Amino acid sequence: MHARSIQPDSVIGFLADFAGRGFSARLFAAILLSSLFDLVSIAVIFPYLRVVTDAASLQRLLELWPAVAAYSQAQVLIGLGLALIVLYLLKSLLQALLLRYQNRQLAALMSAFTDDAVNQLLHARYALFLRIPGSDIGATVFTSPIHASLAFRALLQMANEMTFVSLLFVTFLIASPLATLVAVVVLLAVGVVLYFKVIRNTARIGRRQADAEKARYRLLFSMINAIRDIKVMGLAGLFESFSKDVTAAFEEVSWRYNYNHALPLMAIEATVLVGVVATVMGITLLEVDIARALPVIALIGVAAARLVPAAAKFFMALNSFRFYRESVLRYMDTRRQLIEARHEKVADALAFGEEISLSGISFAYGEKTILDDIDLTLRCGGSYGIVGPSGAGKSTLLDILTGLQMAGAGEFRSDGAPFDPFSSASLTRLVGYVPQNITLLDESIAFNIAFEHDYDPQRMARAIRMANLDGLIASLPDGVETLAGENGARLSGGQRQRVGIARAFYREPAILVLDEATSALDPITEKEIARELAALKGRITLLIVSHRISAVEDCDEIFVMDQGRIVARGRHDELLAASPLYKELFLSQGNLP
Repeated sequence: MHARSIQPDSVIGFLADFAGRGFSARLFAAILLSSLFDLVSIAVIFPYLRVVTDAASLQRLLELWPAVAAYSQAQVLIGLGLALIVLYLLKSLLQALLLRYQNRQLAALMSAFTDDAVNQLLHARYALFLRIPGSDIGATVFTSPIHASLAFRALLQMANEMTFVSLLFVTFLIASPLATLVAVVVLLAVGVVLYFKVIRNTARIGRRQADAEKARYRLLFSMINAIRDIKVMGLAGLFESFSKDVTAAFEEVSWRYNYNHALPLMAIEATVLVGVVATVMGITLLEVDIARALPVIALIGVAAARLVPAAAKFFMALNSFRFYRESVLRYMDTRRQLIEARHEKVADALAFGEEISLSGISFAYGEKTILDDIDLTLRCGGSYGIVGPSGAGKSTLLDILTGLQMAGAGEFRSDGAPFDPFSSASLTRLVGYVPQNITLLDESIAFNIAFEHDYDPQRMARAIRMANLDGLIASLPDGVETLAGENGARLSGGQRQRVGIARAFYREPAILVLDEATSALDPITEKEIARELAALKGRITLLIVSHRISAVEDCDEIFVMDQGRIVARGRHDELLAASPLYKELFLSQGNLP
């Protein structure tokens, strides 16, 4: 199994390409062997029944097989029966092993689909996530791989049953050409009716199912993200109503699909049983010798017992494939976008011992200029602030500097050597990032800091000390192994921010970036964290982006941004005297002149 960067347009082509020729060939070989075992088990019963019911046939067998001539007829028949029992037991054992192999391989394929989807997701450019809703990507990436594996399983089931039915008809064609041709025509007619009346409708149900699934994920994401608002504003009834609408759509899709899924079995079963009864009636009306007809009747009965589920499974598998096809098509489209947006960092030897400089940096979304001719320098061990009104371009500049977005123009240098943050693998190891909203998992505090269970105790202790988490950890019964709760529900806002800072320190960064990291905190907690950061001056390079002047006033240099440009720079006192915008921001936040 493998994932290629180019996808065929058809679902079958995509599934076959992803699984690989070798994987598909091995599975089909297992299916073919299983079908051959079934065919042999049916074919051998016919001569056995003829020998049992026709003395002349038994006599011919004894003449052709002198080795058994010394045994009585009863002993020969018992011996043949025991041989058949052994054959059927062996056939069942071998088929069980083949089935085990098939299911393990199909499970591995589902894992490969999921792993590939997550891989493509994690290596896509950040810009893609600004363009496509996260709920849509989540719905596609975490449900469509399952549907893709089910569609592949349906294709294999179709191949399995088609192979068996084809071999069975070849056997019947040799034994009774006319009856076989009549049966083929009848089953083809039933198949055409099933396709146009049932299976094509299932494809429409599959599209509705994909739409309903996307709506469900969107609603789920919305409820989780807005749960505080829902509870505070009493919106539970409204969202419950939304959920009922989505559930009703799923309910209709479910019963319609299950109903359509059962129809092929009913239709094929009725057709075959009517054919068997009609055959028996014909034998009776034509007064065919029952002794001669018994083996044929028995063969038809055995074949019908296998043919009914085989034909039904074929159409049910075709039904399933058509149902999941729309979901796979949407997955193919999302996967194509993820592949086109794939972004691999390049291994480099970026050094930061003196300074990082940006010269003439520009960036635009379409025709709209976001950053225009940005120049700035970050010296190793210095502290820097970026302030400005909303929409000034602060976050975009930070995205470019940290490698999330690619600059449209300009040059980056580190210690005089050119580099590109967007493609530099070294930069990701130099930077520690603390966002405004810290994402915490329902894991231990230690895991939320290190993102690994087997963490380095010394690095952990140092990160906790530098983030001033010592007191909190000491007060918890389980220390760093205390569960933080979903999104840090068991921690206060300040404690969550400190965990985020400790997470950045655990990486031992050369540059600590704080993106509005204290803007949601109360003034007391903000000042505490500001004091802790001030203690790091000279030991680490600080870059603080904030709309609050209080968060950056102690920085060595502050850059004031407006409309995508740096309009002023300097220390706090210098900017108060020289920059009207900076002074306006300062006074608007309740500070005294």
